[in-house]
Amino acid sequence: MELAKGIFWAFLPYIVIGVINAMIIRWAQIKEKWSWPLAIIAFSVISAASISIYNNLPIEWPLRSFEVERNTRSWLDDEGCSIKTIRDPEYRFVLGVTQSEVYFNVSNKKEDSPIAVNVYTRVNLSEDDQKYLSNLSENRRLHFLEQVKIELLRTGVQFQIHLSPNKQLQYTELVSSFLYTNSPNAKSEFYNNIGLVLRGVKLSQAFFAELRRGNL
Repeated sequence: MELAKGIFWAFLPYIVIGVINAMIIRWAQIKEKWSWPLAIIAFSVISAASISIYNNLPIEWPLRSFEVERNTRSWLDDEGCSIKTIRDPEYRFVLGVTQSEVYFNVSNKKEDSPIAVNVYTRVNLSEDDQKYLSNLSENRRLHFLEQVKIELLRTGVQFQIHLSPNKQLQYTELVSSFLYTNSPNAKSEFYNNIGLVLRGVKLSQAFFAELRRGNL
């Protein structure tokens, strides 16, 4: 459905130009101003001129989520990422992506703007890590969580740490969001947001490695 909408909006201006020109040519023919051969030539010339003028107008039409999905998918392909389309009724599109052995989603939620792009992942704790944390004293465990929060804040990535009812760390959600534009910097901005999330993942993993070595 989103693909069909994208195609429709992309070609709508040209359809409107064609219909208006056809009406003008038909009116001229009814008034016996032009013969059929002349009318066909006039329609072709006027349509070509109208499309050329339209394409050169300094107008930037609103982007559609179809275009956003198409371009972000193309950029991920360029990086050699593994991409899987995920169907979710709450989203316009969701791409499941694996890069550098890290899995994350690139998505656009229906309740958000059609050009809002979210890069999201979730860092889960293994059973061994959960057991290790549960054996720490409460003060040391809280100190560890505070250090993780401080370092994640420094990266600029949005995050939420989920704790169990007994205050045990279960998993951490990492997300970076931005509004897609047609600017020349759109691709680099997209990669920057992916980079924020990947840095958050590596930071979380590094903290657990240091904790188990007894350095935290």
